[in-house]
Amino acid sequence: MRTRRRSYWRSVYRHCLVDQLRHFNGEQRCLQCQYEHLWRRRPFPMPPSTTLPNQPGFVFDFFVATGDIDPLADVFFNLIFGDYDVVPAGLGFIRADGSTFAQALTVQAPTADGLIQSAFATLAFADVFTSALGGFSGYLAVNFNAPNEPYTAFDFVELAVTPISVDPTPVPEPGTLSLLAAGLLGLAIRRRRRRVA
Repeated sequence: MRTRRRSYWRSVYRHCLVDQLRHFNGEQRCLQCQYEHLWRRRPFPMPPSTTLPNQPGFVFDFFVATGDIDPLADVFFNLIFGDYDVVPAGLGFIRADGSTFAQALTVQAPTADGLIQSAFATLAFADVFTSALGGFSGYLAVNFNAPNEPYTAFDFVELAVTPISVDPTPVPEPGTLSLLAAGLLGLAIRRRRRRVA
């Protein structure tokens, strides 16, 4: 019996690409692997992504109390993903009532292949929220569609009331920073000598 159980779990872990953990009643419990269809011959792709097998999907299901969010404000689906040559890249959304709509991403201007970028999509409040007792029930399923891309990497995705910045802030090179620091140090030493004299 032990051998059979051990081979079963080896089979599961061999075919699982992602180990998912969820907190439930204060305990960590491993969710059933989303790729178990590989050895049970289940259909592919499986939810939440219903598009191509290599395209990710995200599901947001939450509650916001009245007064914690402005029902007249837009909602933004923000993400950071790689890489710059993802063209075309779009989003497919599924509302709580099951209706669907598609939207393009607002992305950074491309500079080089292989780099990550920030992007966002603007959504109406009603696309995400429905009225509920004491607040708003939020639900949105998102499919990321990049049909020409063999894979994409994600840093994070979120629903927010402000869009993520798509204008990257330039970071000074280390040489520039060291020259600036040396100049500031020189000014501080000069100022100190004047006070002493």
